[in-house]
Amino acid sequence: MSSQTPIPETFAGSDLFPTRFENQVEKFKDKIAIKEQEKSLTYGELNREANQIAHQTLSFNPEHNLPIVILTSHGSQTIKSMIGVLKAGRPYVVVDPSYPLHRIRTILEDSLSQLIITDNENLELAKLVLKSTQNSSSLEIINIDQIDQATSTANPGMTISPDDYAFLIYTSGTTGTPKGVINNHRNLLSKITRYTSSNKVTERDNILLIASLSFSASTTDVFGPLVNGATIFPFQIKNHGFTQLAKWMMEEKITMYHSVPTTFRHFAKSLTETDQFPHLRSIRLGGEAIYKIDVDLYKKHFPDECILRIGLAGTESSGICHNIIDKNTQINSEIVPVGRPSYESEVFILD
Repeated sequence: MSSQTPIPETFAGSDLFPTRFENQVEKFKDKIAIKEQEKSLTYGELNREANQIAHQTLSFNPEHNLPIVILTSHGSQTIKSMIGVLKAGRPYVVVDPSYPLHRIRTILEDSLSQLIITDNENLELAKLVLKSTQNSSSLEIINIDQIDQATSTANPGMTISPDDYAFLIYTSGTTGTPKGVINNHRNLLSKITRYTSSNKVTERDNILLIASLSFSASTTDVFGPLVNGATIFPFQIKNHGFTQLAKWMMEEKITMYHSVPTTFRHFAKSLTETDQFPHLRSIRLGGEAIYKIDVDLYKKHFPDECILRIGLAGTESSGICHNIIDKNTQINSEIVPVGRPSYESEVFILD
């Protein structure tokens, strides 16, 4: 894909994420799409399981424009649910199970969702949330670990418009009640296109997934690889720690790393001289200020061929600026500049 490729004003159902992903399934059916420490899914398996979720979702027939809450474990459980909801032509909102109960309830009520998708690990939490909401009588739960295996695995083939809602991302709520920001399929495709073009993603890439899937930062780390035949490697630092992360990255020959600067800083400071990452070609940092120490750590621990990419974004919508740094880049200030405006981005200062 190229960042020069325009997104069509009219749509015949053949050029948004669900179809682009299905095209990759045809080409890479037996290639690993998601690899976790406990299990893996090929492109074919991921597509079949996402299709079952899509058909199960459609059987509940929630209103087309109301988001479906996804309350599942980090990694393949959430990713296949996201794909399944998109294939069903519905918008989703991913809710991190580690959120406080009141925040989950607030998101559920504010989004007017009629359906929660969950799994065995989070089923009791989903039931608890359901009981505590004001509109519990109109809510349903789908447990993806208990879907009838007779459910169709065929692509649902829904007609989707670029302006149909794809997902909601909720703000942090630090300045008040969390607010849901709508992203449509047009915006999702734009994100994927720019990500692919700027990072030159191919089927040879092994892409680390650290960020919570409830954050916008994870969007490109999921959908970008899956429209290019690459492999996603979910990892939970809070469960396994930085030492295991380094080992995992070396064993799996990770080529692309993405996190907030604080996580990167702690990770890089945990590395020893024996930790080598010869396959790593890209480190992306964003979501917080990036300091000169971060650049120094990048230069110390990672290969010369690896590029450091810095991003600034309206985190619930899309990237605004970017800065590309290599081993020869000189940083003369304590805080690293965010760089130049991203391609095809406009910023409106309203107040």
